Amino acid sequence: VSRRVLMIWWNVYLFFSQRTEDEKRPVENGGKSENVLDRWILARVNITIDIVTTNLDQYDVLTASRTLAELIDDLSTWYLRRSRGRFAEEHDAADRQDANNTLRYALITSAKLMAPFCPFMSEAIHYNLTGESVHLADWPKVSDQIDRNIINDMLQVRQIVSAGLEARMQAGIKVRQPLQHL
Repeated sequence: VSRRVLMIWWNVYLFFSQRTEDEKRPVENGGKSENVLDRWILARVNITIDIVTTNLDQYDVLTASRTLAELIDDLSTWYLRRSRGRFAEEHDAADRQDANNTLRYALITSAKLMAPFCPFMSEAIHYNLTGESVHLADWPKVSDQIDRNIINDMLQVRQIVSAGLEARMQAGIKVRQPLQHL
């Protein structure tokens, strides 16, 4: 858990904190970004809020914690890897701000959700981003609408990418080597 969840989560936080000079402030939602990755991760965060809240209310800690681990994995391996260029200084300022707001919201919300499981790391991340204690913050609420279509669309994209990577592996073609056709 430490290596596969906590260290990854901390590294996402470090990536964000090293690239932004923003003041400590809470973010109510991820903003109104039109970027598909932003919309997808915000939908993932909202679904996670719903699942974790429901399962903790039913004392199902295992399902709640696994759902959080999946969110952190998605945040790191899918959202951040594909959005990395959007955080660069050379990138469009409006899109960079959208990416910053989205990642800030995802980190703050995940800190609130992780607080019952990992109180000290959650406190560090939340306090460093907002200047407030995570243990005094309100539990996150699901937004009125969750875009399930974008979740399903991204799942299909990820399956296609996974199949392509598997075909590369079977053919012995390295990932950085360009393909003539797919």
